[in-house]
Amino acid sequence: MQPLVVDMDSFKVWKDEAFALWTAEWGSCYEEGSASRALLEEIASTWYLVAMVDNNYSSNALFDSLGATDISAI
Repeated sequence: MQPLVVDMDSFKVWKDEAFALWTAEWGSCYEEGSASRALLEEIASTWYLVAMVDNNYSSNALFDSLGATDISAI
C-alpha cells in the first residue's frame, strides 16, 4: 500500500470532464430520446462523484463504514 494524495482542485476539474465524456461518448452509443441515453444524462446531471480516502492502511474502517464485508469485491 502507498499513500494517496488527492488534490481537490484537480478532482473538481476531472469530475466535470468525466461526466461530460460520459454523456458525450457513452451517450452517443444510444439514440437520442432512448431510455438508455436518458438514464446516462439523468445520472450525469443528478449524481455526485466522490473521492473517499482512508490513510489508515492497517484498518478497513472506510470499507466497513460502507457496509462492505469483502473489500476485494469493491
